[in-house]
Amino acid sequence: MMKANNNNNLSVSLIGLGSMGSALAGTLIDKGFKITIWNRDLNKAQPLIHKGAELASSAAEAIAASPVTIMCVSNYNVSTVILAQEGVTEALENKTFIQLSTGTPKEARDMEALISSKGVAYLDGSILAWPSHISGEETTILVSGKKPVFENIEPIMKALAGNLIPMGEAIGGASSLFAAVLAYLAGQWIGFCHGALICETEGLDVEGFGALMNKLSPVLGAELEHMGKVIAHDEFYKPKSQTFHFPPSTFMVML
Repeated sequence: MMKANNNNNLSVSLIGLGSMGSALAGTLIDKGFKITIWNRDLNKAQPLIHKGAELASSAAEAIAASPVTIMCVSNYNVSTVILAQEGVTEALENKTFIQLSTGTPKEARDMEALISSKGVAYLDGSILAWPSHISGEETTILVSGKKPVFENIEPIMKALAGNLIPMGEAIGGASSLFAAVLAYLAGQWIGFCHGALICETEGLDVEGFGALMNKLSPVLGAELEHMGKVIAHDEFYKPKSQTFHFPPSTFMVML
């Protein structure tokens, strides 16, 4: 088994060195893990090599170097291409593979079917953070997959995200919640841009508008939590009265 108290005893391979992959690898190096890396563009590996990472000559070699491999590439199509490279299937046998690339629930299920047929322990995760947030106490990573597999790699994932959330064994859970969060954020970003346009039109400080929204964020967060409870329990007749003093009709339209 992989669990150990000393991070130096934990060997991890990481495939994909974009902004997020590099942040993951750099954080694990800083926290004492033994890291092997591989990327299609090997120039991106140089800063991590200087920090102490080992560069593999192929994806198969990287996977063979550690009991756990994290893949963080642009999408599942790229993951599939890499997994189809020579020697990768053999290198993955009896190892744990953690997919942190962005994709859909169906892609997660398809990946699980592909990986599991090779005798590989598979976890599917979604990162709800910017690269600069990796390792923070509030940094959130969602992970789906079998509980024993999750528990075995938990020290690795805890090093990357203080708010590590196991999503259960349904492999599409992490990507589904990730999609739900993005749906909310899309509306938030569009709404903020519209508000910024209003401020510009009326000669108000847009930077100050952003600062105001930051101050309001705890109140808005509490309101969203309440809305989740209202929707989950079909309690639309119980508007919350402790945040903004919207007229009841307005609140109901918002829900």
